[in-house]
Order: sequence, then C-alpha cells, then structure tokens
Amino acid sequence: MSVALRFHNRKTRYPRYFGLVVLVLILLVSVASADTIHFKNGTFITVDKVVENGANFDYFVGATKYTVPKSSVERIDHDSGPGISIGSTAQTNLVTVGPGPSAAPAAPPSAATPAPSGSRTRLPLVRPDISADEAKQRAALLDRILANGQVYDGALWKIEQEGNPQVTRLAYMEAGRFELDHDHPAAATQYFKHALTFAPNDPIALAWYMVGLAQVNQNTEAAAVAEKLTQVEPSAGTFALLGLAYYNTDRLADAVNSFKQSVALHSTDWVQKLLQRTQHELDVQGNFNQSDSWHFTLRYEGGKTPLALQRDLLDTLEDQYRDLSSQLAYTPGENISVILYTNTQFFDITRAPAWAGGLNDGKLRIPISGVTSMNTELQHVLKHELTHSFLRMITRGHCPSWLNEGLAQFMEPRSTDPYGPGLARLFQAKKEIPFHYLEGPFAALNTNQAVVAYAESLLAVEYLQQNWGMSGLQRILQNLADGDSPEAALYEVTQSHYSDLQENLASYLKQKYPTAPAPSTE
Repeated sequence: MSVALRFHNRKTRYPRYFGLVVLVLILLVSVASADTIHFKNGTFITVDKVVENGANFDYFVGATKYTVPKSSVERIDHDSGPGISIGSTAQTNLVTVGPGPSAAPAAPPSAATPAPSGSRTRLPLVRPDISADEAKQRAALLDRILANGQVYDGALWKIEQEGNPQVTRLAYMEAGRFELDHDHPAAATQYFKHALTFAPNDPIALAWYMVGLAQVNQNTEAAAVAEKLTQVEPSAGTFALLGLAYYNTDRLADAVNSFKQSVALHSTDWVQKLLQRTQHELDVQGNFNQSDSWHFTLRYEGGKTPLALQRDLLDTLEDQYRDLSSQLAYTPGENISVILYTNTQFFDITRAPAWAGGLNDGKLRIPISGVTSMNTELQHVLKHELTHSFLRMITRGHCPSWLNEGLAQFMEPRSTDPYGPGLARLFQAKKEIPFHYLEGPFAALNTNQAVVAYAESLLAVEYLQQNWGMSGLQRILQNLADGDSPEAALYEVTQSHYSDLQENLASYLKQKYPTAPAPSTE
C-alpha cells in the first residue's frame, strides 16, 4: 500500500490441500507484540521481533529479516506495541521541510499511527504438511532439476521424456515453487502452467498457478483459475481464495458472495473480517457510477462529481499514463481502477493516516470533497498514485518505500528546493533517517516523521536521476523485479551502499545549500 503525503494546511488448516496457499491479497494487518530498537544516534524503530545474533541484532518486519550491529544500538524495549514506526528522541532529528508544519520531536512508538488495515502486501506462501516419504521425493526431484542453484530446463525435459506424467507434474511443480521462493514469479507461473498439462484438474497445481498469476498482476486470469479451483475442490479454503481473486479484479459483489460461501462451509476469523470489510466497501460504492477509458475504470458518486470533472479526470489519467509509460519504459497489462470518495468515505474505507492525500492499494483511491474541476493539486495526487501502480507492477511489489515514494513525488512533479536548506541541516547533523529504515511502509509514521521520510525519499531520487538518469532508475527497478534486495539493486547500478548514498547526499546538499546554518546545539 502507498499513500500520498499532503504537505498543505493458528494456522488455519483447510481440507486436504490448502495449508499450502494462504492469501492472494491480505486486507487485514494482524496486531501482535513488537520490540522497539533505540539507536545511539537518537532514532528508534518498532519492529515485530528482535533476536540477538552474536555481534548483531536480527530484527523482523513480517517475514523479512534485517541485521544491525550491536554497537549502533542503545537499548531494546520489548512488547511496546503493534506495527512499525520510525522516530527519534533527539531534538535535532527532525526538521522543518517545505511549507508544512515545523517538525517536532517524534512521538513515542505507542503513539504512532497504526498501519491501515486495508494495506495490501505481497502474497505470502507456506509449504503444506507432507510426510517423510513425500519430503524425500521432493528433495530428490530438486536435486535432479537444479544446477548451480538454478532450475535447469534440460533436466526437466529429460524427466518429461521418461514418460511418467505424475513425476513430470511434480518436477514442474517443484521448479515453480523454487522460482517463487527466489522471487521469480513469471518463470514460476510458466512451470505451474506446464504442470497442469499433465493433470488439468489437479487442485494443488491450480492453486499454485493462481498464486503465480496474482504475483505477476494477471488478476483476471487468476480469478478464472480460482473459479475452476472451486469447481474441482469446493471447500472453505478455495472459496476464500476465489473471493480474494474477485476482490483483486474489483468484483466486490462476487467477492462478498465467495466469502459468504467460504464462511458457510467453515467459518474462520480472517475470512469473516474479509467479508465484513468487503461488504462495507461494496455498501459505500453501491450508489457509485462508473466511467471507462482506454486504460482506466473510474467509480464516483454521481451527484457529487460533475460530468466535466469526470471527463477531465479520465483525460488527465490517460495523459499521465502515456508519460509514465515513456519515462519508466513499461506498459501495464490491465486496466487500473480509480475510486473517488468524499473525505469521510475515504478515511472510513482506507483507514489511512490523517496526512494522506490519496492511497494506492492496487486501486487508486482519491478523496475529492469540494473539488468541482481539475486543478494542479488533484493532478499531482493522480500522478503520484498512478506512479505507485506502475512501480508495483514493474517490481512485482518489491519496491522499497523510499524509492516508491521518491519516484511518485518526482513524477508529480515535486522538487526538494522549498525545503532543501532544512534537509542540508539534517544531513549535516547526521540526523537523517537512514535509508535502511525507509524501506518499509510510511503509513505508520506520524505527520512530522512522514514529512522527513518523504523529503529524504525525493532527495534520493533527484540525486540518482541527475547522476544516472532515468535509465539508471529503470535498471534499479528491474533489479528489484529480478529479486535483488533494495540495497543490492542500488549498488548494482551506482556502486553505492546506503551509507555511501547518505554521504553523497550530504555532500550534494552542502554544495547546493552552502549557507544553510548549522543546527543549534542548545
């Protein structure tokens, strides 16, 4: 999920197969205990869990592990609250940026705005419970099909030539799962598709094929596979997956019906919550009208969205679509949904932080209360959120927030010039938020923290574009799509780690704003 900053005034086990697939979309963020790491430079970060590991601490945000040296940590507070936030206990860590409010010291983690429960995340997968014999068979197949840590198609072809359809299907399934584990969903999808040629109604293969399609944003195809899956294996699990697939294609009424069928077969808490949330969204949009253009589906409250504004919105979006396709060298494969809300509807449906001017969770959700004609601010919000859609599809959901938000602002277009001196003071005092901490979502930040995070992100993109051009940024995005970590993707293009980037940005700011006064030591 991505949001636009406003600078202005038990394991659920389903019958038979569906321990192996959890969700195509997650609409709810569970609340769990958390740990807060306080660093010696005054910043803190609240994460899911911290584990001591020799000279380092490993910390987890969801299933992703990060590592920091113990020497940089002042203390760790356990069980301080849910979610992730970034803040500071140091007076000089936050600065005044742009025309927005003066940034005060950050609130403690417990006061941070929780992440919206409407956020979407990348599809998480779990392995099914299997017997020891099955585990041996799968391990043996992996040994046969892997060479130098990669799937070897020649080995798959050789297995296929042996003429055993069941073994061949399992081999292609293992190839697909291996590629998914290594963040290559496009290749994985092709392996799952080929596995189905040997058993077209196999529910395991269908489920994994649907997963692959969802990860490469072929949502219409994923929904079609989910429909077949419920016919082959009508269970609570398959109907829940169908509901999620329908939601992703903006078929809310069908999603509600599928969730209801899932609950009728076997009620679980997470499906009940999905049902309630989707029903609420459907109720809000029940009286909305719809307009379509070549690349967009626009939904809006007819009486509150003038006809001229509807036309201007679609024309503006189409112009921005063409510009982004050129700038980012990418053309999305599916239409993009845009939903216009009143302010009350927007915050009720999205549960976005108060500073959000728009939200992108796969659909562009824009609050437009009081807007009767296209204006510059609305154009910027649309371009910002549309950029997020492009980046999500280009990187398959792997774009770190600093690059995601930096590019979205850059494309609006927005400049760091109005708050450059404040950034210069921040970096001069070495109190910037480290980019390692800006990989995660910004939605948990309070307003003042968000101002700094967005400003640093835009600064980084401006610097990268000036030195490596749009082609360099395109290569970073492609590296992310190929499965590189954010820092590795950056390094492959710039030969800079995050620490180098921060030093380079400090030098860049010092040169650009040489008269920026030093921060107060009082």
